[in-house]
Amino acid sequence: MELERKTIENDEEYLRQISKPVDFKKDDWKKAIKELDYFCKNDNNIMALASIQLGIPLRVIYLKKTNLERLDEDYNEERVLINPKIIKEEGLTRYWEACASCLNYTGLVERPYKIEVEYYDIEGKKHQEIFEGFESTVLSHEIDHLNGILHIDIALKIKVLTKEERKELRKKEPYQIIRKEKEYTPANQKINTKLITKFIKSFPIYQGKKENPYIILLDGYTGMGKTTVAKAIAKQDNSIILNNDEVRMFLNDYQDTTNLKNRLQKYRLERLLLNKNSCICDSCLAHNYQEKIKYYKKLGYPYYIIRLECTEEIVKERLEKRTVTKDNASIATFNDYLWMKENTKRVPVELIDFTINTAEDIDSQITEIVNKLKNKQS
Repeated sequence: MELERKTIENDEEYLRQISKPVDFKKDDWKKAIKELDYFCKNDNNIMALASIQLGIPLRVIYLKKTNLERLDEDYNEERVLINPKIIKEEGLTRYWEACASCLNYTGLVERPYKIEVEYYDIEGKKHQEIFEGFESTVLSHEIDHLNGILHIDIALKIKVLTKEERKELRKKEPYQIIRKEKEYTPANQKINTKLITKFIKSFPIYQGKKENPYIILLDGYTGMGKTTVAKAIAKQDNSIILNNDEVRMFLNDYQDTTNLKNRLQKYRLERLLLNKNSCICDSCLAHNYQEKIKYYKKLGYPYYIIRLECTEEIVKERLEKRTVTKDNASIATFNDYLWMKENTKRVPVELIDFTINTAEDIDSQITEIVNKLKNKQS
């Protein structure tokens, strides 16, 4: 066959497009079915495929295996659904999903136990059918593909696993039916496809080279030099900076009126770490530091807290000169600093790993810290 499978390694932006409805007056959908049939018959690991995964952005799905008890068997249901549309969702299930387009990313995903789907067959006849249990999970996953959504976008947890490791994990934590009825209410709601596509284009998920990636957290109020320190560390250590103000600017939501900033930042952080990148969180750790540290612990990667110090006079001078630019997206003022100092407790000293005085030579202090981090990792 002439087509190659699309993967997030090289084709993430392509996979994020919304597939077009099939026009039965044209013949392009027939090629899609032929390609899907070929790939599914020649790969026993595939449960189903959407034609977008093969470079044909049409609303066509091929179901190969939807019977949970027969996944190890070499069988093929050979079911084709054209222009499928979910019209009703009920219940809740969990399963460690993988994807032919997402490399070794395995995600714990919540899906509806039952879906009612409207679709057309290859003869152009319209059907309305109920899919329950595991077949609902498989079909929901593929319909998401048609809308540019990947399973890692909505996963509760993500791991990078080999086929064998994934098989063992599924034995340990098998497909779970939480409830069969009532409204489908997943913990992670889907983010708008256009938004996440635009976000990843603006903030790429790089492939790193760190065998033991870690997280750098900065404890300091506005004006104390978080962004300057983050850039200096990244320059010496090739870490990736995650800057909250840049995401606020991207969302045009400086007051955090939505929870999108946090969701997008967590999504990017977790994928960067899985891709072997160390990350610097250029944000104020002091705000709700207990909850934040609990989250970072849960990720399972080493994290180090750097405390920033400088005088109030220096902070005032910096903030009075500050202007919002591409290199510094913060709109904070000296009054914001005073408010934070009055109302936000800093991280306790006993939790601090390193301290930097940002009024002194930052580069030499960071060189010392980076060398210590390298020794910790070796």
